[in-house]
Amino acid sequence: MSIEQNKPPSGKISRRSFLQWTGMSAGAVFLAACAPAAAPSPTTGDAATPAPAAESSGPVVGGELTIGSIQEPDSLNPWLTGLTVGLEVEAMIYDSLTRVDPNGDHIPFLAAEVPTLENGGISEDLLTYTYKLREDVTWHDGTPFTAADVVFTFESIANPEVNARSRTGFNLIAAAEATDDHTVLFTLNEPSAVFLETWGYRGILPKHVFENEDMNTSNFNREPTVGTGPYKFVEWVSGDRVVVERNPDYYQEGGYIDRIVYRIIPSSDTLLTMLETGEIDIRFSVTAEQVPIVQDLADYTLFATPAHAYFHFTINNTDPILGDVRVRQALTHGLNKQVITDTVLGGLVEPHGSPVAQPSWVYVDHSDRYPFDPEQAAALLEEAGWTLGDDGIRTKDGERLSLELLNIAGDSERLQIVQIAQALWEDIGVEVNISQVDAPTFVNAMTTQTYQFAYGFWGFSVDPSGYNERWLSSSAGHWLNYDNPEVDQLLIDGLKTADRDARRAIYEQFQETVVEDATNIYVYNRVFFDAVKNRVQGFVPSASNSTNMWNVHEWWLANE
Repeated sequence: MSIEQNKPPSGKISRRSFLQWTGMSAGAVFLAACAPAAAPSPTTGDAATPAPAAESSGPVVGGELTIGSIQEPDSLNPWLTGLTVGLEVEAMIYDSLTRVDPNGDHIPFLAAEVPTLENGGISEDLLTYTYKLREDVTWHDGTPFTAADVVFTFESIANPEVNARSRTGFNLIAAAEATDDHTVLFTLNEPSAVFLETWGYRGILPKHVFENEDMNTSNFNREPTVGTGPYKFVEWVSGDRVVVERNPDYYQEGGYIDRIVYRIIPSSDTLLTMLETGEIDIRFSVTAEQVPIVQDLADYTLFATPAHAYFHFTINNTDPILGDVRVRQALTHGLNKQVITDTVLGGLVEPHGSPVAQPSWVYVDHSDRYPFDPEQAAALLEEAGWTLGDDGIRTKDGERLSLELLNIAGDSERLQIVQIAQALWEDIGVEVNISQVDAPTFVNAMTTQTYQFAYGFWGFSVDPSGYNERWLSSSAGHWLNYDNPEVDQLLIDGLKTADRDARRAIYEQFQETVVEDATNIYVYNRVFFDAVKNRVQGFVPSASNSTNMWNVHEWWLANE
């Protein structure tokens, strides 16, 4: 049976055809031998064959690298983008104060050193953080990078009128001061053991460029010609490509590739073809059904990296229908996650049931809290007043139990999963209409809370403070509309102690409460399957970041 035959038909699938399709797929678990590794691991051809060693003894300058992406960025401003693809591109153009390596440790970039208690960068009372900056950094236009740029970035993004996608940690800052051209002092309004996370992922913005611009509408969000990163912006052609070129004045060793082209190909099948023909060098997030095909491509290495991320159904918790916890619990009971992971995802990933990703040191397994149980789902819906109609769809006070589900178009794997969910939920009397939209429309619906529920993934930092962005009610990324004072207090308490055992207990209670309230419908913990051509050297996958661009400055191309 071919892989194509194992796909469900396009459009809505009936309960009967769903059962026929999953029955065939379950009998042909063609990926069963490809279980995800416990740590980042390369595979090419046979499962444990390493990528060929580079012919050169060290990094060389030159060449053109092509990355294939199924999505297009919504913005190249690191603080305004709401998409992983936006963060992937901006990471080549802008550097942050620190970055997080695969071990979860902060390493200095624009900062000359990482603030610690030992070097005096962090005060004993955890109320001040001092960043000493490098003195040899210039912006792409030759302007010196200074502490004023860091303070400007904070003040701009802290402005509630700016459409920032993240302000995690900003609520802790009482004052930001440039004590000299290369020192920034952050004074906090309460102790924080995790403030480093605030500046470890998104780039610093140039004051001299943005100070006279409207941050929300500035053309520099689309054409960031002035950054500090290893690559300079060249062009963004809508629906086709984003291009960057080597920055010869980069302040540290690296930035070896002459030109990187980020191709926008809105079809996972077309991207597979481009891998097979060798037209692209890197394809992040290969779909599960394509993993065995890519493993057989001799010119590529496939990296499997369990991620601090999971796919789930995001729920607007204030929606008139989904605001009832019994309805949310019923939908969770009505979803057979094991069927999804065993068929569409070929056993490569595990079902998930917690707001915390599985690699996290605070993770608690809640996957059995709402097991697949259609009878219990039906009972919860009956209790909530939704009675089964003659056409199989429930009604309440004359209203049909009909929901609109947002899904990003172009990814066949995502479509298959939401179609399975659609059929399963129809079986318990819930009508789900799938709305296929582009990525910017999807993100806009999240940020404006103009949605009922949606399928996608969230990625988080290694430190559990990253979960504040989604569940703290005062966060700009609080897309769930879930306001729980108990959860807010737990998340705030989790920032105030460096003691791991104390923090673990706090986040365990956070998970317990959120899971009970069924704020989301978790599906599976993500594993990044990244296809990288063997000529690309220096690529190191990381579960510690939302993208694998953390060390893009170290990539180089071997002679072929």
